[in-house]
Amino acid sequence: MVWLSDRQRRIVMELSRADSAITGDSLSRMLDCSKRTIQSDISRINIASGRRIVNSTNRGYELDSSIDEVFVEGFAPAGEEPPFSGHALVRELLLSDSAPTASDLAVRFYSSQSSVARALKRVRSLLEPYDLRLEKTDGRLYVTGTPENRKRFLRDMVLEEAQDAYSSGYSSLSNELDVKFISDTLQGVLDERDVYIEPGYLKELSIDLAAALWLFRTYVPFVSGNNAGWQVDTVEWQIAVALCAAYGERWRLAIPDGAKSSLASHLRGFIRFDGADTVADSLIGSSFLDDVACVVGSAFETYGLPVVEQKKLLPLARHVCDLIGRYPHGQLHGDEIATEIRSSYPFVYEVSLLVAHGIAERFGVGVSMGEPGPICIHIGFLVGVDDSNRLSVAVVAGPYRDTATTIRDRLMGHFGNKFSITIAKRIQDVPELSPDLLVTTELTSVLPERTVRVSPLFGTRDLVRVEKMSHDIQSRGERARRKMICRYIEDELFVHDSSHEILDKVTAIEMLSGRLMELGIVSEAFPASVMAREEAASACFNGLFALPHATVMDAHRTVVCTLISDAGVDWDGAVIHLVMMIAVCDTDRSQFSVIFNDLARHLMDKESLYRLTDSTTAEEFRQMLCTR
Repeated sequence: MVWLSDRQRRIVMELSRADSAITGDSLSRMLDCSKRTIQSDISRINIASGRRIVNSTNRGYELDSSIDEVFVEGFAPAGEEPPFSGHALVRELLLSDSAPTASDLAVRFYSSQSSVARALKRVRSLLEPYDLRLEKTDGRLYVTGTPENRKRFLRDMVLEEAQDAYSSGYSSLSNELDVKFISDTLQGVLDERDVYIEPGYLKELSIDLAAALWLFRTYVPFVSGNNAGWQVDTVEWQIAVALCAAYGERWRLAIPDGAKSSLASHLRGFIRFDGADTVADSLIGSSFLDDVACVVGSAFETYGLPVVEQKKLLPLARHVCDLIGRYPHGQLHGDEIATEIRSSYPFVYEVSLLVAHGIAERFGVGVSMGEPGPICIHIGFLVGVDDSNRLSVAVVAGPYRDTATTIRDRLMGHFGNKFSITIAKRIQDVPELSPDLLVTTELTSVLPERTVRVSPLFGTRDLVRVEKMSHDIQSRGERARRKMICRYIEDELFVHDSSHEILDKVTAIEMLSGRLMELGIVSEAFPASVMAREEAASACFNGLFALPHATVMDAHRTVVCTLISDAGVDWDGAVIHLVMMIAVCDTDRSQFSVIFNDLARHLMDKESLYRLTDSTTAEEFRQMLCTR
């Protein structure tokens, strides 16, 4: 029997029931966990099965065609756990004062030595990504690797446990990882002080706190020291003290001031007050807020975005204040979040980059170390994520209002904000709503084209069918937007370099900019503006393609100048074969986000990218872009 966690087993069951591949996004919504967790679970499912039973395709995840129901039924029954998991075994090996033998582990986990031997194979696979190794000397087992990598593994493991516990209330660490208590206490402390944190931030903060507290209690102490210059009358410090007091009492811990300071710093920039502008004045000062508003306003004007109310800029202003305070000491965060946001929301990243540069110029903070990730998060809330793929859905369940409500709730739980859902009483009312998709239990033969008929019980099969239909609708919408982009790809602005003349990014930018200037589309200042944007951050995406553009949108008309290089262009160490330079006129500022987002997302699909780079003419390129 193959032992899997409940979540991993459910992944296998969902895939076995599906008529087609299921995307990572869909699985993450089904199971209320991150895409990264899904990827990790898929890997562990294949490892535990002894062969690859789940395949990753361009369409999503699917079971190998050789897998039948008998094999799936061979997984451990739901709710039943193996004698011990790979994670439990790793914890024992990492945290043990002495190196145990296989016999010791068998006794510890009430299992056989053969089961221990099988589990140790899983342990090696779990440790490998962290540069940790399972070693054996004189029959005793121990893990080798740096303390930093040991801590990194434990943190990731506990974060995964905490995420599961937050969503389901279950954790194999049980009382050691009481995420509900941590989350409820956090919410209570915030409510007492009329402080608000966005729900998404609140969840992540609760999970981070759970992982940090577990590490503190079992393995790695928090940084010790004083309050690192924090004023004891600041709201962040008071919240940090109250939280540490509650958690300390719950687990009988003496949490040092250094940990409180770290928590206060983490809170700053993500809290909002129901009250008043006087709070902002006392924390950052009204003139500082004015400066931040000026930076954001300039960036938003560049991209044709509406003006933001100053009070909505408070979280960002507080973050910038904290960044400035930490910059001289080199205590700045990495850009892992920014990388993820750039892949999912390219336009948000571009706006954030311009804001980061504005902050650097106004406050003297180095952009290269300027925390692009947190800034992206703040800008994302202000800009709003691209909802061009958001579908309007009507639900009709006849006279059964409760059924319609149940279907709506399940759809919202599965698809989240990708759907905008309205309940209609009758089929006849649907045309007035003009939905992208109708979901109904009605058996009438007169139904709109984009309709999914579902069971009143609305099970997993119904969800999969809605998923398939919504994917088809979204694909058609994407093709329509790409067809619009094709209008900007003109014949005389298409370059196919088969002579291997353009070999680096500077040459590529100069050549494409030169072509635009020759045709009178851009001014002589355009190349310098493109290079200024390039110096801020590479226009190359994942070493696959580049979308260079100017920081000023003053072209005479909107165009996309395209280069396909047979030999490849060296773009900051990555050899790419497609460069698409975007030039936007003033009246098309609002179109930039559509062009940029759709091109970036489409080209991230390697199959689509490779098909496009086979083109030798503009017409062929446009056809390829529109057909998939």
